[in-house]
Amino acid sequence: MKHPATFVGAVALALIVAGCSTVTETGRKQVLLLNSAEEMKLGMTEFDKLKTSTPI
Repeated sequence: MKHPATFVGAVALALIVAGCSTVTETGRKQVLLLNSAEEMKLGMTEFDKLKTSTPI
């Protein structure tokens, strides 16, 4: 490859464009890196860790 930085940039741009969607409630654009199920699972896992590590 003659220009690997250009190739990497093009691939990154393609991934960002492919991950873009519109929020139905606001009409704003967003980049989705995780789907909502993965996001909820990650949030619950971290919340459980927080509850065990932080005394009340």
